[in-house]
Amino acid sequence: MKKLLKITMIALSFAATFAQAQLPTMNVSKMDTSGLFSSTVSSVKECIYYCVDGISLYMIITPWGVKFYWTLNVSHNSPDLLMMTYNDIRESPWEEFDTYFSSAYANITEQIMQAITSLPLEVGGGREKHKGWGRHQSVAFKEAAAIGHPAAVIMKIFDQSGLKPDSRPTGWRDEREPCLTPGCLEHESGGLGNSIRQETGTGGTGNIDTSSWLTNFYNGGYMNTTPGMVNHFGGNMGNIESAANNEQLNTFMGELGGQLGIIAQLHGAKTGMRLFCPVNITPFMPYYLSGLDALQWRMGYPISDFKYSQYILNPLSGDSIGTTVKENDINIADQNLQLPFINQREHWGHMFPREGVLNHIWDSKRGTVTVARAAHIMIEDQSTRVRYKPNESNNGFGGWGKLFPVMGETTPGHESAACHKNVSNTGITINETGGYAWTFWRRYNCDLKTTGIHIATVKFPEPICITPKVPD
Repeated sequence: MKKLLKITMIALSFAATFAQAQLPTMNVSKMDTSGLFSSTVSSVKECIYYCVDGISLYMIITPWGVKFYWTLNVSHNSPDLLMMTYNDIRESPWEEFDTYFSSAYANITEQIMQAITSLPLEVGGGREKHKGWGRHQSVAFKEAAAIGHPAAVIMKIFDQSGLKPDSRPTGWRDEREPCLTPGCLEHESGGLGNSIRQETGTGGTGNIDTSSWLTNFYNGGYMNTTPGMVNHFGGNMGNIESAANNEQLNTFMGELGGQLGIIAQLHGAKTGMRLFCPVNITPFMPYYLSGLDALQWRMGYPISDFKYSQYILNPLSGDSIGTTVKENDINIADQNLQLPFINQREHWGHMFPREGVLNHIWDSKRGTVTVARAAHIMIEDQSTRVRYKPNESNNGFGGWGKLFPVMGETTPGHESAACHKNVSNTGITINETGGYAWTFWRRYNCDLKTTGIHIATVKFPEPICITPKVPD
């Protein structure tokens, strides 16, 4: 038995070494706003997972009596957050983010580090390699960020007819006023609408410098995007116009609306003109920046995540992050490696403690584990972390879509798709610059028409799904 175990361990060692040598590697420095926007738009059909879950009954009370109507209850995913991991706080994989944010962000983080530890920023997380020592160590440190996704606006510019009309009701009889942007986004509230009103010359006020904004974030003040933030992140007008003029996207949205109309007719339901649920995210808004969470992201356990000690101190805990394997083999670079994975899972790291330090030899897998940790910080209800929690999506998690360095990548051995439920199944290509990015899709559920008083919702035994399910 001991001899068999020894042979198995040697085989695993050789297999891991061989796989490391064969792992695909790239050297890609940055992505820009236009690229990440268009990449996300191209993945909508595969990632949105649009379903009709049931029908809801509403009551309208008028001076002439009471009316009842049924409407469709739907669920779908939305590209809410841009999630990034990278090695240096000054070198994120998003070009415009670096241009506008990195200098002030690094300075604020340096001040936080000095106040906490009296150590310079580079030492944070054990990243310092004095005189070259530790250049080949497997323990490494990564930063993380969660930003309101620029492409989240596409959920606002389409309805069941496809692209929204280029005018809107004024509220006076049948009069309408022309829209200056697709979906009349100049009438949106918050930083995005403010910025668009500035760009279209119809108003828009209230801007602060980056350092003041970051300081306010760290101190837990009220947060919103500013016109300067949106504009310096590459603007969005050109990207919105590009999505509005995208023939494939327009065709898909029109077909989606047509199928909803058929389903509504079969069930005697109304739909209004809404195609998507209201999206609770502000594009370009930074929701989590690991530099501002320096105390816990850099210091680790027990300063970080003491409340999760039952996972951290238990070697058999269920917080493992890694790709599932349907068979006891995985194909890397056309080489079939027979690897006896425990519980059919390749272990890359643990969720807890949620810190930037990770012991793994493959950088792409380090990036995957750290982005999963950052996402968990974003969605937990009660937290002592420095973050700005986005409004709830009301129906949970939708999926992960790889944006960078390889858009829509899939880990070998899994169904090829633009999105996956398990972030570990979104590819293993190493980026030598250390930067990786994903779209974090959240799931929403709502009634398409909500006029009146909600009486009841009747769920179907099985949802009627119009687009494919996001695979594991």
